[in-house]
Amino acid sequence: MTSQRTSSPILPLEETLLILEESLQQPALDHRVQQKHIIRLKQFYSPLFDFEHSETGSYYYAALQSIKATYLDEDALYSLPLSPLFIDSLLCLIKINMLSLDTRRNKNGITEALLDLAELWGLQHSHDMAELLTSVVGNMRKQVTQLFTREIH
Repeated sequence: MTSQRTSSPILPLEETLLILEESLQQPALDHRVQQKHIIRLKQFYSPLFDFEHSETGSYYYAALQSIKATYLDEDALYSLPLSPLFIDSLLCLIKINMLSLDTRRNKNGITEALLDLAELWGLQHSHDMAELLTSVVGNMRKQVTQLFTREIH
């Protein structure tokens, strides 16, 4: 499934979360940086990484769906001991992204999903959506990094 194998399935997941974190921190990334992100994600998840989503700027969503398919689905390529917090957060991020396709109609749903996500991580103090999402993805990446650290020790 992945065109570039690594010694640990945790490394592509950690790098994917880092890419997502960077895209949230700097929403107006240079086009070359975006293309590098897309190329890297395609290396990890092709053919899962949806060409249409990634080329239209929704590589964030395509990456979330690829993580889910690669690490969480019943027929996932890898089975990692991801925490329920990680799994719930990923599913919530996907839901928020789907609802964001029609923000006017789904404003209440988005707000509820953001509040759920904030509650999962104890980040109720964050009033900025981008800040909240960046914090959550950063925390998820820290969990994956800790998982990798345990794996090599």
